Amino acid sequence: MTTESTDSIKQDNQKTFIINSIEATVRIGLALLVVYLCLDIIRPFFVPILWGLIIAISLYPVHRRLAGKLSDSPKISAALITFGCLGLLIYPSINFSGRMIANLKTLSGQFKSGEITLPPPAESVQEWPFIGEKLYTIWFDATQDIEGVLIEFAPQLAAFGESLLTSVGAMGIGFFQFIAAIIISGFVLANADNCKDFSVQLMTRLIGENGPAYANMSGKIVSGVTQGILGVSLLQSALALAGFVVMDVPAAGVWGLLCLILGVIQIGASPIIIGVAIYVLITNDSTLIGVIFLIWSLAVGVMDNILKPLVMGRGIDVPTVVIFLGAIGGFISSGIIGLFTGAVMLVIGYSLFRAWLDSSLAIPDTTDNVE
Repeated sequence: MTTESTDSIKQDNQKTFIINSIEATVRIGLALLVVYLCLDIIRPFFVPILWGLIIAISLYPVHRRLAGKLSDSPKISAALITFGCLGLLIYPSINFSGRMIANLKTLSGQFKSGEITLPPPAESVQEWPFIGEKLYTIWFDATQDIEGVLIEFAPQLAAFGESLLTSVGAMGIGFFQFIAAIIISGFVLANADNCKDFSVQLMTRLIGENGPAYANMSGKIVSGVTQGILGVSLLQSALALAGFVVMDVPAAGVWGLLCLILGVIQIGASPIIIGVAIYVLITNDSTLIGVIFLIWSLAVGVMDNILKPLVMGRGIDVPTVVIFLGAIGGFISSGIIGLFTGAVMLVIGYSLFRAWLDSSLAIPDTTDNVE
């Protein structure tokens, strides 16, 4: 073969390589464009879809048992669970909204008729640090002329009202998103087997032969986080509320709700529980009852520190601290939904990192059904 022939072949190969590279770049670009457009289209539904998957995974054990009692009817079971969840969400919301509207109407009527009166402030208010004297003056002026005080602080009240309306609007959007999430979870539960097969195929395509193990492990993590954070917080707040009601604590329902919120956002309900216990100990006529309630409150206040690690890592061969750090870090960066996505991503990343360090490390065997 002559030198000219060799050069010609090299040039042809270079041209072919360039053409193939351009075609590959165009195809990859078009594929990325399609993916971007699809994600942009479903972006308004991303949060409800993600919450729907989380709810479906969390309720799957209940769905499976209920379907078994209904002669293996997954669609009927999914429908019952969906309507039950919608009822638990919608009825209290309507009831609460109705009471709020009625109270606002009553308050508005009293304000227009001049029936609203404020009790005079106690002299001890002036002794409060930093804000005592100013608060006492404003409070006293309001008892004499509440309309004048409202006019004086109109700009601040307007700003507060604007932020309040924004918060109420956000709560309304979140409420309808959660309704959509429950409906989506019903469809997922009704087609649980197909959804499970799809997740296994997707993880296998992305990760390889260990995809099924990672798919099942992700389901276990979501279920564990739900039970470990939301479930334990709900149990703790329910026990705290029961104690508040028994001890006839003022606004017991409000304190119970705050315990639930603080538990879910990982601040912890202990400050409220212990604070109420100290209040009962000081104000209750019986010292013995106050001490018993204090012991009860201490037990309820620390129960989440014991139960969360036990529940979150159940059935997963991964250190509980990894799951916990993923949940907390995800919450800080992405809110409530980050509790789940953060835990799943950090555990998968941890497992891949361990597998990279030790090629003989076996992926946690979680190929059984999510419990």
